Amino acid sequence: MREPRRAERTGVGRRDARGCRAERAEALLQARAQRFLVQHPAAERHHEPVPLQAGRAHGRVRDHRQCGQAVVEHLVGDSVTGREGFINEAMRWMDRYVKGVPAEQAPVEKDPPVEVEDGGLQRYRSEDAWPPADRAGVALRLRKGTITDQPGNDGEDGPGDGLWTVTQKLPYDVHLSGVPKLKLHAVTDAPRMNMFAILYDIQEGRARLITRAAYALKGPADTPVFELYPQDWTLKAGHRLGVLLADSDDGWFTPPPTFQSAEVSEAVLTYPALRKQRTAFLPSHPSQFERNRGNRFRVPEDTLKEAEVKGGIPPKMDG
Repeated sequence: MREPRRAERTGVGRRDARGCRAERAEALLQARAQRFLVQHPAAERHHEPVPLQAGRAHGRVRDHRQCGQAVVEHLVGDSVTGREGFINEAMRWMDRYVKGVPAEQAPVEKDPPVEVEDGGLQRYRSEDAWPPADRAGVALRLRKGTITDQPGNDGEDGPGDGLWTVTQKLPYDVHLSGVPKLKLHAVTDAPRMNMFAILYDIQEGRARLITRAAYALKGPADTPVFELYPQDWTLKAGHRLGVLLADSDDGWFTPPPTFQSAEVSEAVLTYPALRKQRTAFLPSHPSQFERNRGNRFRVPEDTLKEAEVKGGIPPKMDG
């Protein structure tokens, strides 16, 4: 994981495109040394903001919003979030609720109430609320079988060790939006063991991670209901929705493995699917995180055939 890159030196007395005089492009919001935080995709794994380097401002700072925006865009910018105009919106919010400027100078009410990135389409859109009100739960009954708590599997890179369930190929687009939930019944001789649930978008045998969760099963029998991370994701027609009760998810969850097994006799994943198709999008492009995710891992064809179940597909969206 790379740290956000430092700004390049611009030279004493030079001005950037916004007329900000600076010895370095790291010159910040105020004409004094300070530090600020911006949420960065790399922080998602560690659940904390990543501090960006804050230098000392040199010379005259003509407008803290312009200079601050220049620095942030140079360091993280729209190319990181994928949302064009994100920095402008963030600065308006900071001006209004931190600096305390009048509403007419920072009209945050004009900005979309909610902006969400569709991970499948890699485009942003606006919503009045999230999760959206037109979602409905879709139940996908998972296959029975044995799960084992052992290292060697990664949610992003595979190889996909565990108990698979996949839908048939989708006859139309399906839009997952909200918080998936998993309910299961498992029996184990262990007093406690780890289990991992990972959702995938599978296209032509290659699996791309949608969302995930982990849970500590308690022996001798446990019937948990737990949530996966919230997600917004369109699966295109011809793709499959895949669920892996994985042996591990080493790249994200790192509890000590117990090397114990459990028998899953019943499991149902309920995921929220939208009733209405979204066709309007905000100016955006794939985020830095999405661009750097790499290739999907391949799920063997015989595994897909064995894991395929009927059902678990919502009605076609309106519009």
